[in-house]
Amino acid sequence: YPVIKREAPSVNQLFYSEEKQLLTISWNSQVGAKYIIQSSSDFSVWKTVMSHLIAYTSPTSIEVKLNRKVNTQEYYRVGLE
Repeated sequence: YPVIKREAPSVNQLFYSEEKQLLTISWNSQVGAKYIIQSSSDFSVWKTVMSHLIAYTSPTSIEVKLNRKVNTQEYYRVGLE
């Protein structure tokens, strides 16, 4: 089993395709570590977007389908689970 350091991951890239309504998040990861993606509109209440993401490479990238009907501002963070 890999040794996982309790270090906060850093996001490398955040890209949103308006045409596809697809958000791509890329971050420096540790192979074998489990990650969680969360979003917030106010930095106070965070909701889980995806969880149990195991890194098989570094960096790790995921795509999230967003169904936005109105223009809203949303913040995202990546954390170790």
